[in-house]
Amino acid sequence: MKHIIHAVRLSLFSMLGLIFLSSCTKTEQVDFEKEPQNKMIEYKIINSQQQLMGAIDQDQNTINIYIPYYLGVDYLVPQIKMDKGAILIDEKGEEINLDGGVEPVRVGDAVSYRVKGEDNAVRTYTLSLHFLPFNQELTASYTTAMTDTKTERKAATDPFKVYGNFASTSTFAHFTFTDKATGKKYKDFTKVISVAPSEAYYTMSVDIVPEAIAGNYEVELEHQGRTVKLPDMEIYYGMPFPSFFDNPKTYAVGDSITFIPSSFGSTSGQGVYLEIERAYMVILEPAKVPTGFPLSSFGKEIELKVASQNRREVKLLMPDLPNGTYQSTSNQILIYFDYAPNTGYGKGIRTGVFNTSFEITPKK
Repeated sequence: MKHIIHAVRLSLFSMLGLIFLSSCTKTEQVDFEKEPQNKMIEYKIINSQQQLMGAIDQDQNTINIYIPYYLGVDYLVPQIKMDKGAILIDEKGEEINLDGGVEPVRVGDAVSYRVKGEDNAVRTYTLSLHFLPFNQELTASYTTAMTDTKTERKAATDPFKVYGNFASTSTFAHFTFTDKATGKKYKDFTKVISVAPSEAYYTMSVDIVPEAIAGNYEVELEHQGRTVKLPDMEIYYGMPFPSFFDNPKTYAVGDSITFIPSSFGSTSGQGVYLEIERAYMVILEPAKVPTGFPLSSFGKEIELKVASQNRREVKLLMPDLPNGTYQSTSNQILIYFDYAPNTGYGKGIRTGVFNTSFEITPKK
């Protein structure tokens, strides 16, 4: 019996030994997931008075730049570092040549970067700019008194100035115009031209763009993280001065005659073109005309087709006149616009004056 028990024990020990050896010699293989090498690892600004480092969030794929108000930068020149072998690509997936550096960033523009690793994995980063504001409240107005509450009245395309304690020459500013009748907000009525310092205040020079809509508005200004409410502004439409064609020109029938608003030496804006119903030319005696021009057409309205029009430009087509040279010495070849009734501009408005000659040649 003892021999039997001993034999059983030996068998059990042998089996356990085999199991132990088997567990020790067998290795389970686990695949290692390699992290994509498509990261931007450094983003810094190299054109400011002090170096600005971007805070890169690899989870959110964002790059945050914090800009002190006093730097007054309008463009940022970045320098970047990426994972080994990674490249910067455009929206089409093509590599961006970085021999000349990364393209400068205009403050206020939406910017993103696409980084492609050697394994073709692509990561897109979004750049966000944050201004660290001045510790004083922003004070600003249309006059140097800073206390004026009178409504400012300006035509679309007019310039205006804002005086304030901007403490920076940066033109990174946003105007919000809120329509007092409808409550609708507009953020694209202005273009900031410059901000200049002086001993007492800074002067911001601004233009109202031609596309601004006439109306009465509440106005708010944001400049580098600080906001101030400005006096109200009324925007209206001003009719452009006539265009003077002072240099000889050559046209074929159907060619474009282009009109662009002119301030004609005025310090105000150039005005804007509104809806045109009709355009026509009048040739007066004693203008010189080709022999084929009918004398009965002197003083008559010659229709001009409107090819295109917007606030900034009008294009008319040269009418079917006889070939040859037309010469005017003093307001003898004129172009008139009839504006739509809702514009308030009127009809028979002299808008173009040929003060020299033009030639009509056969159409090629």
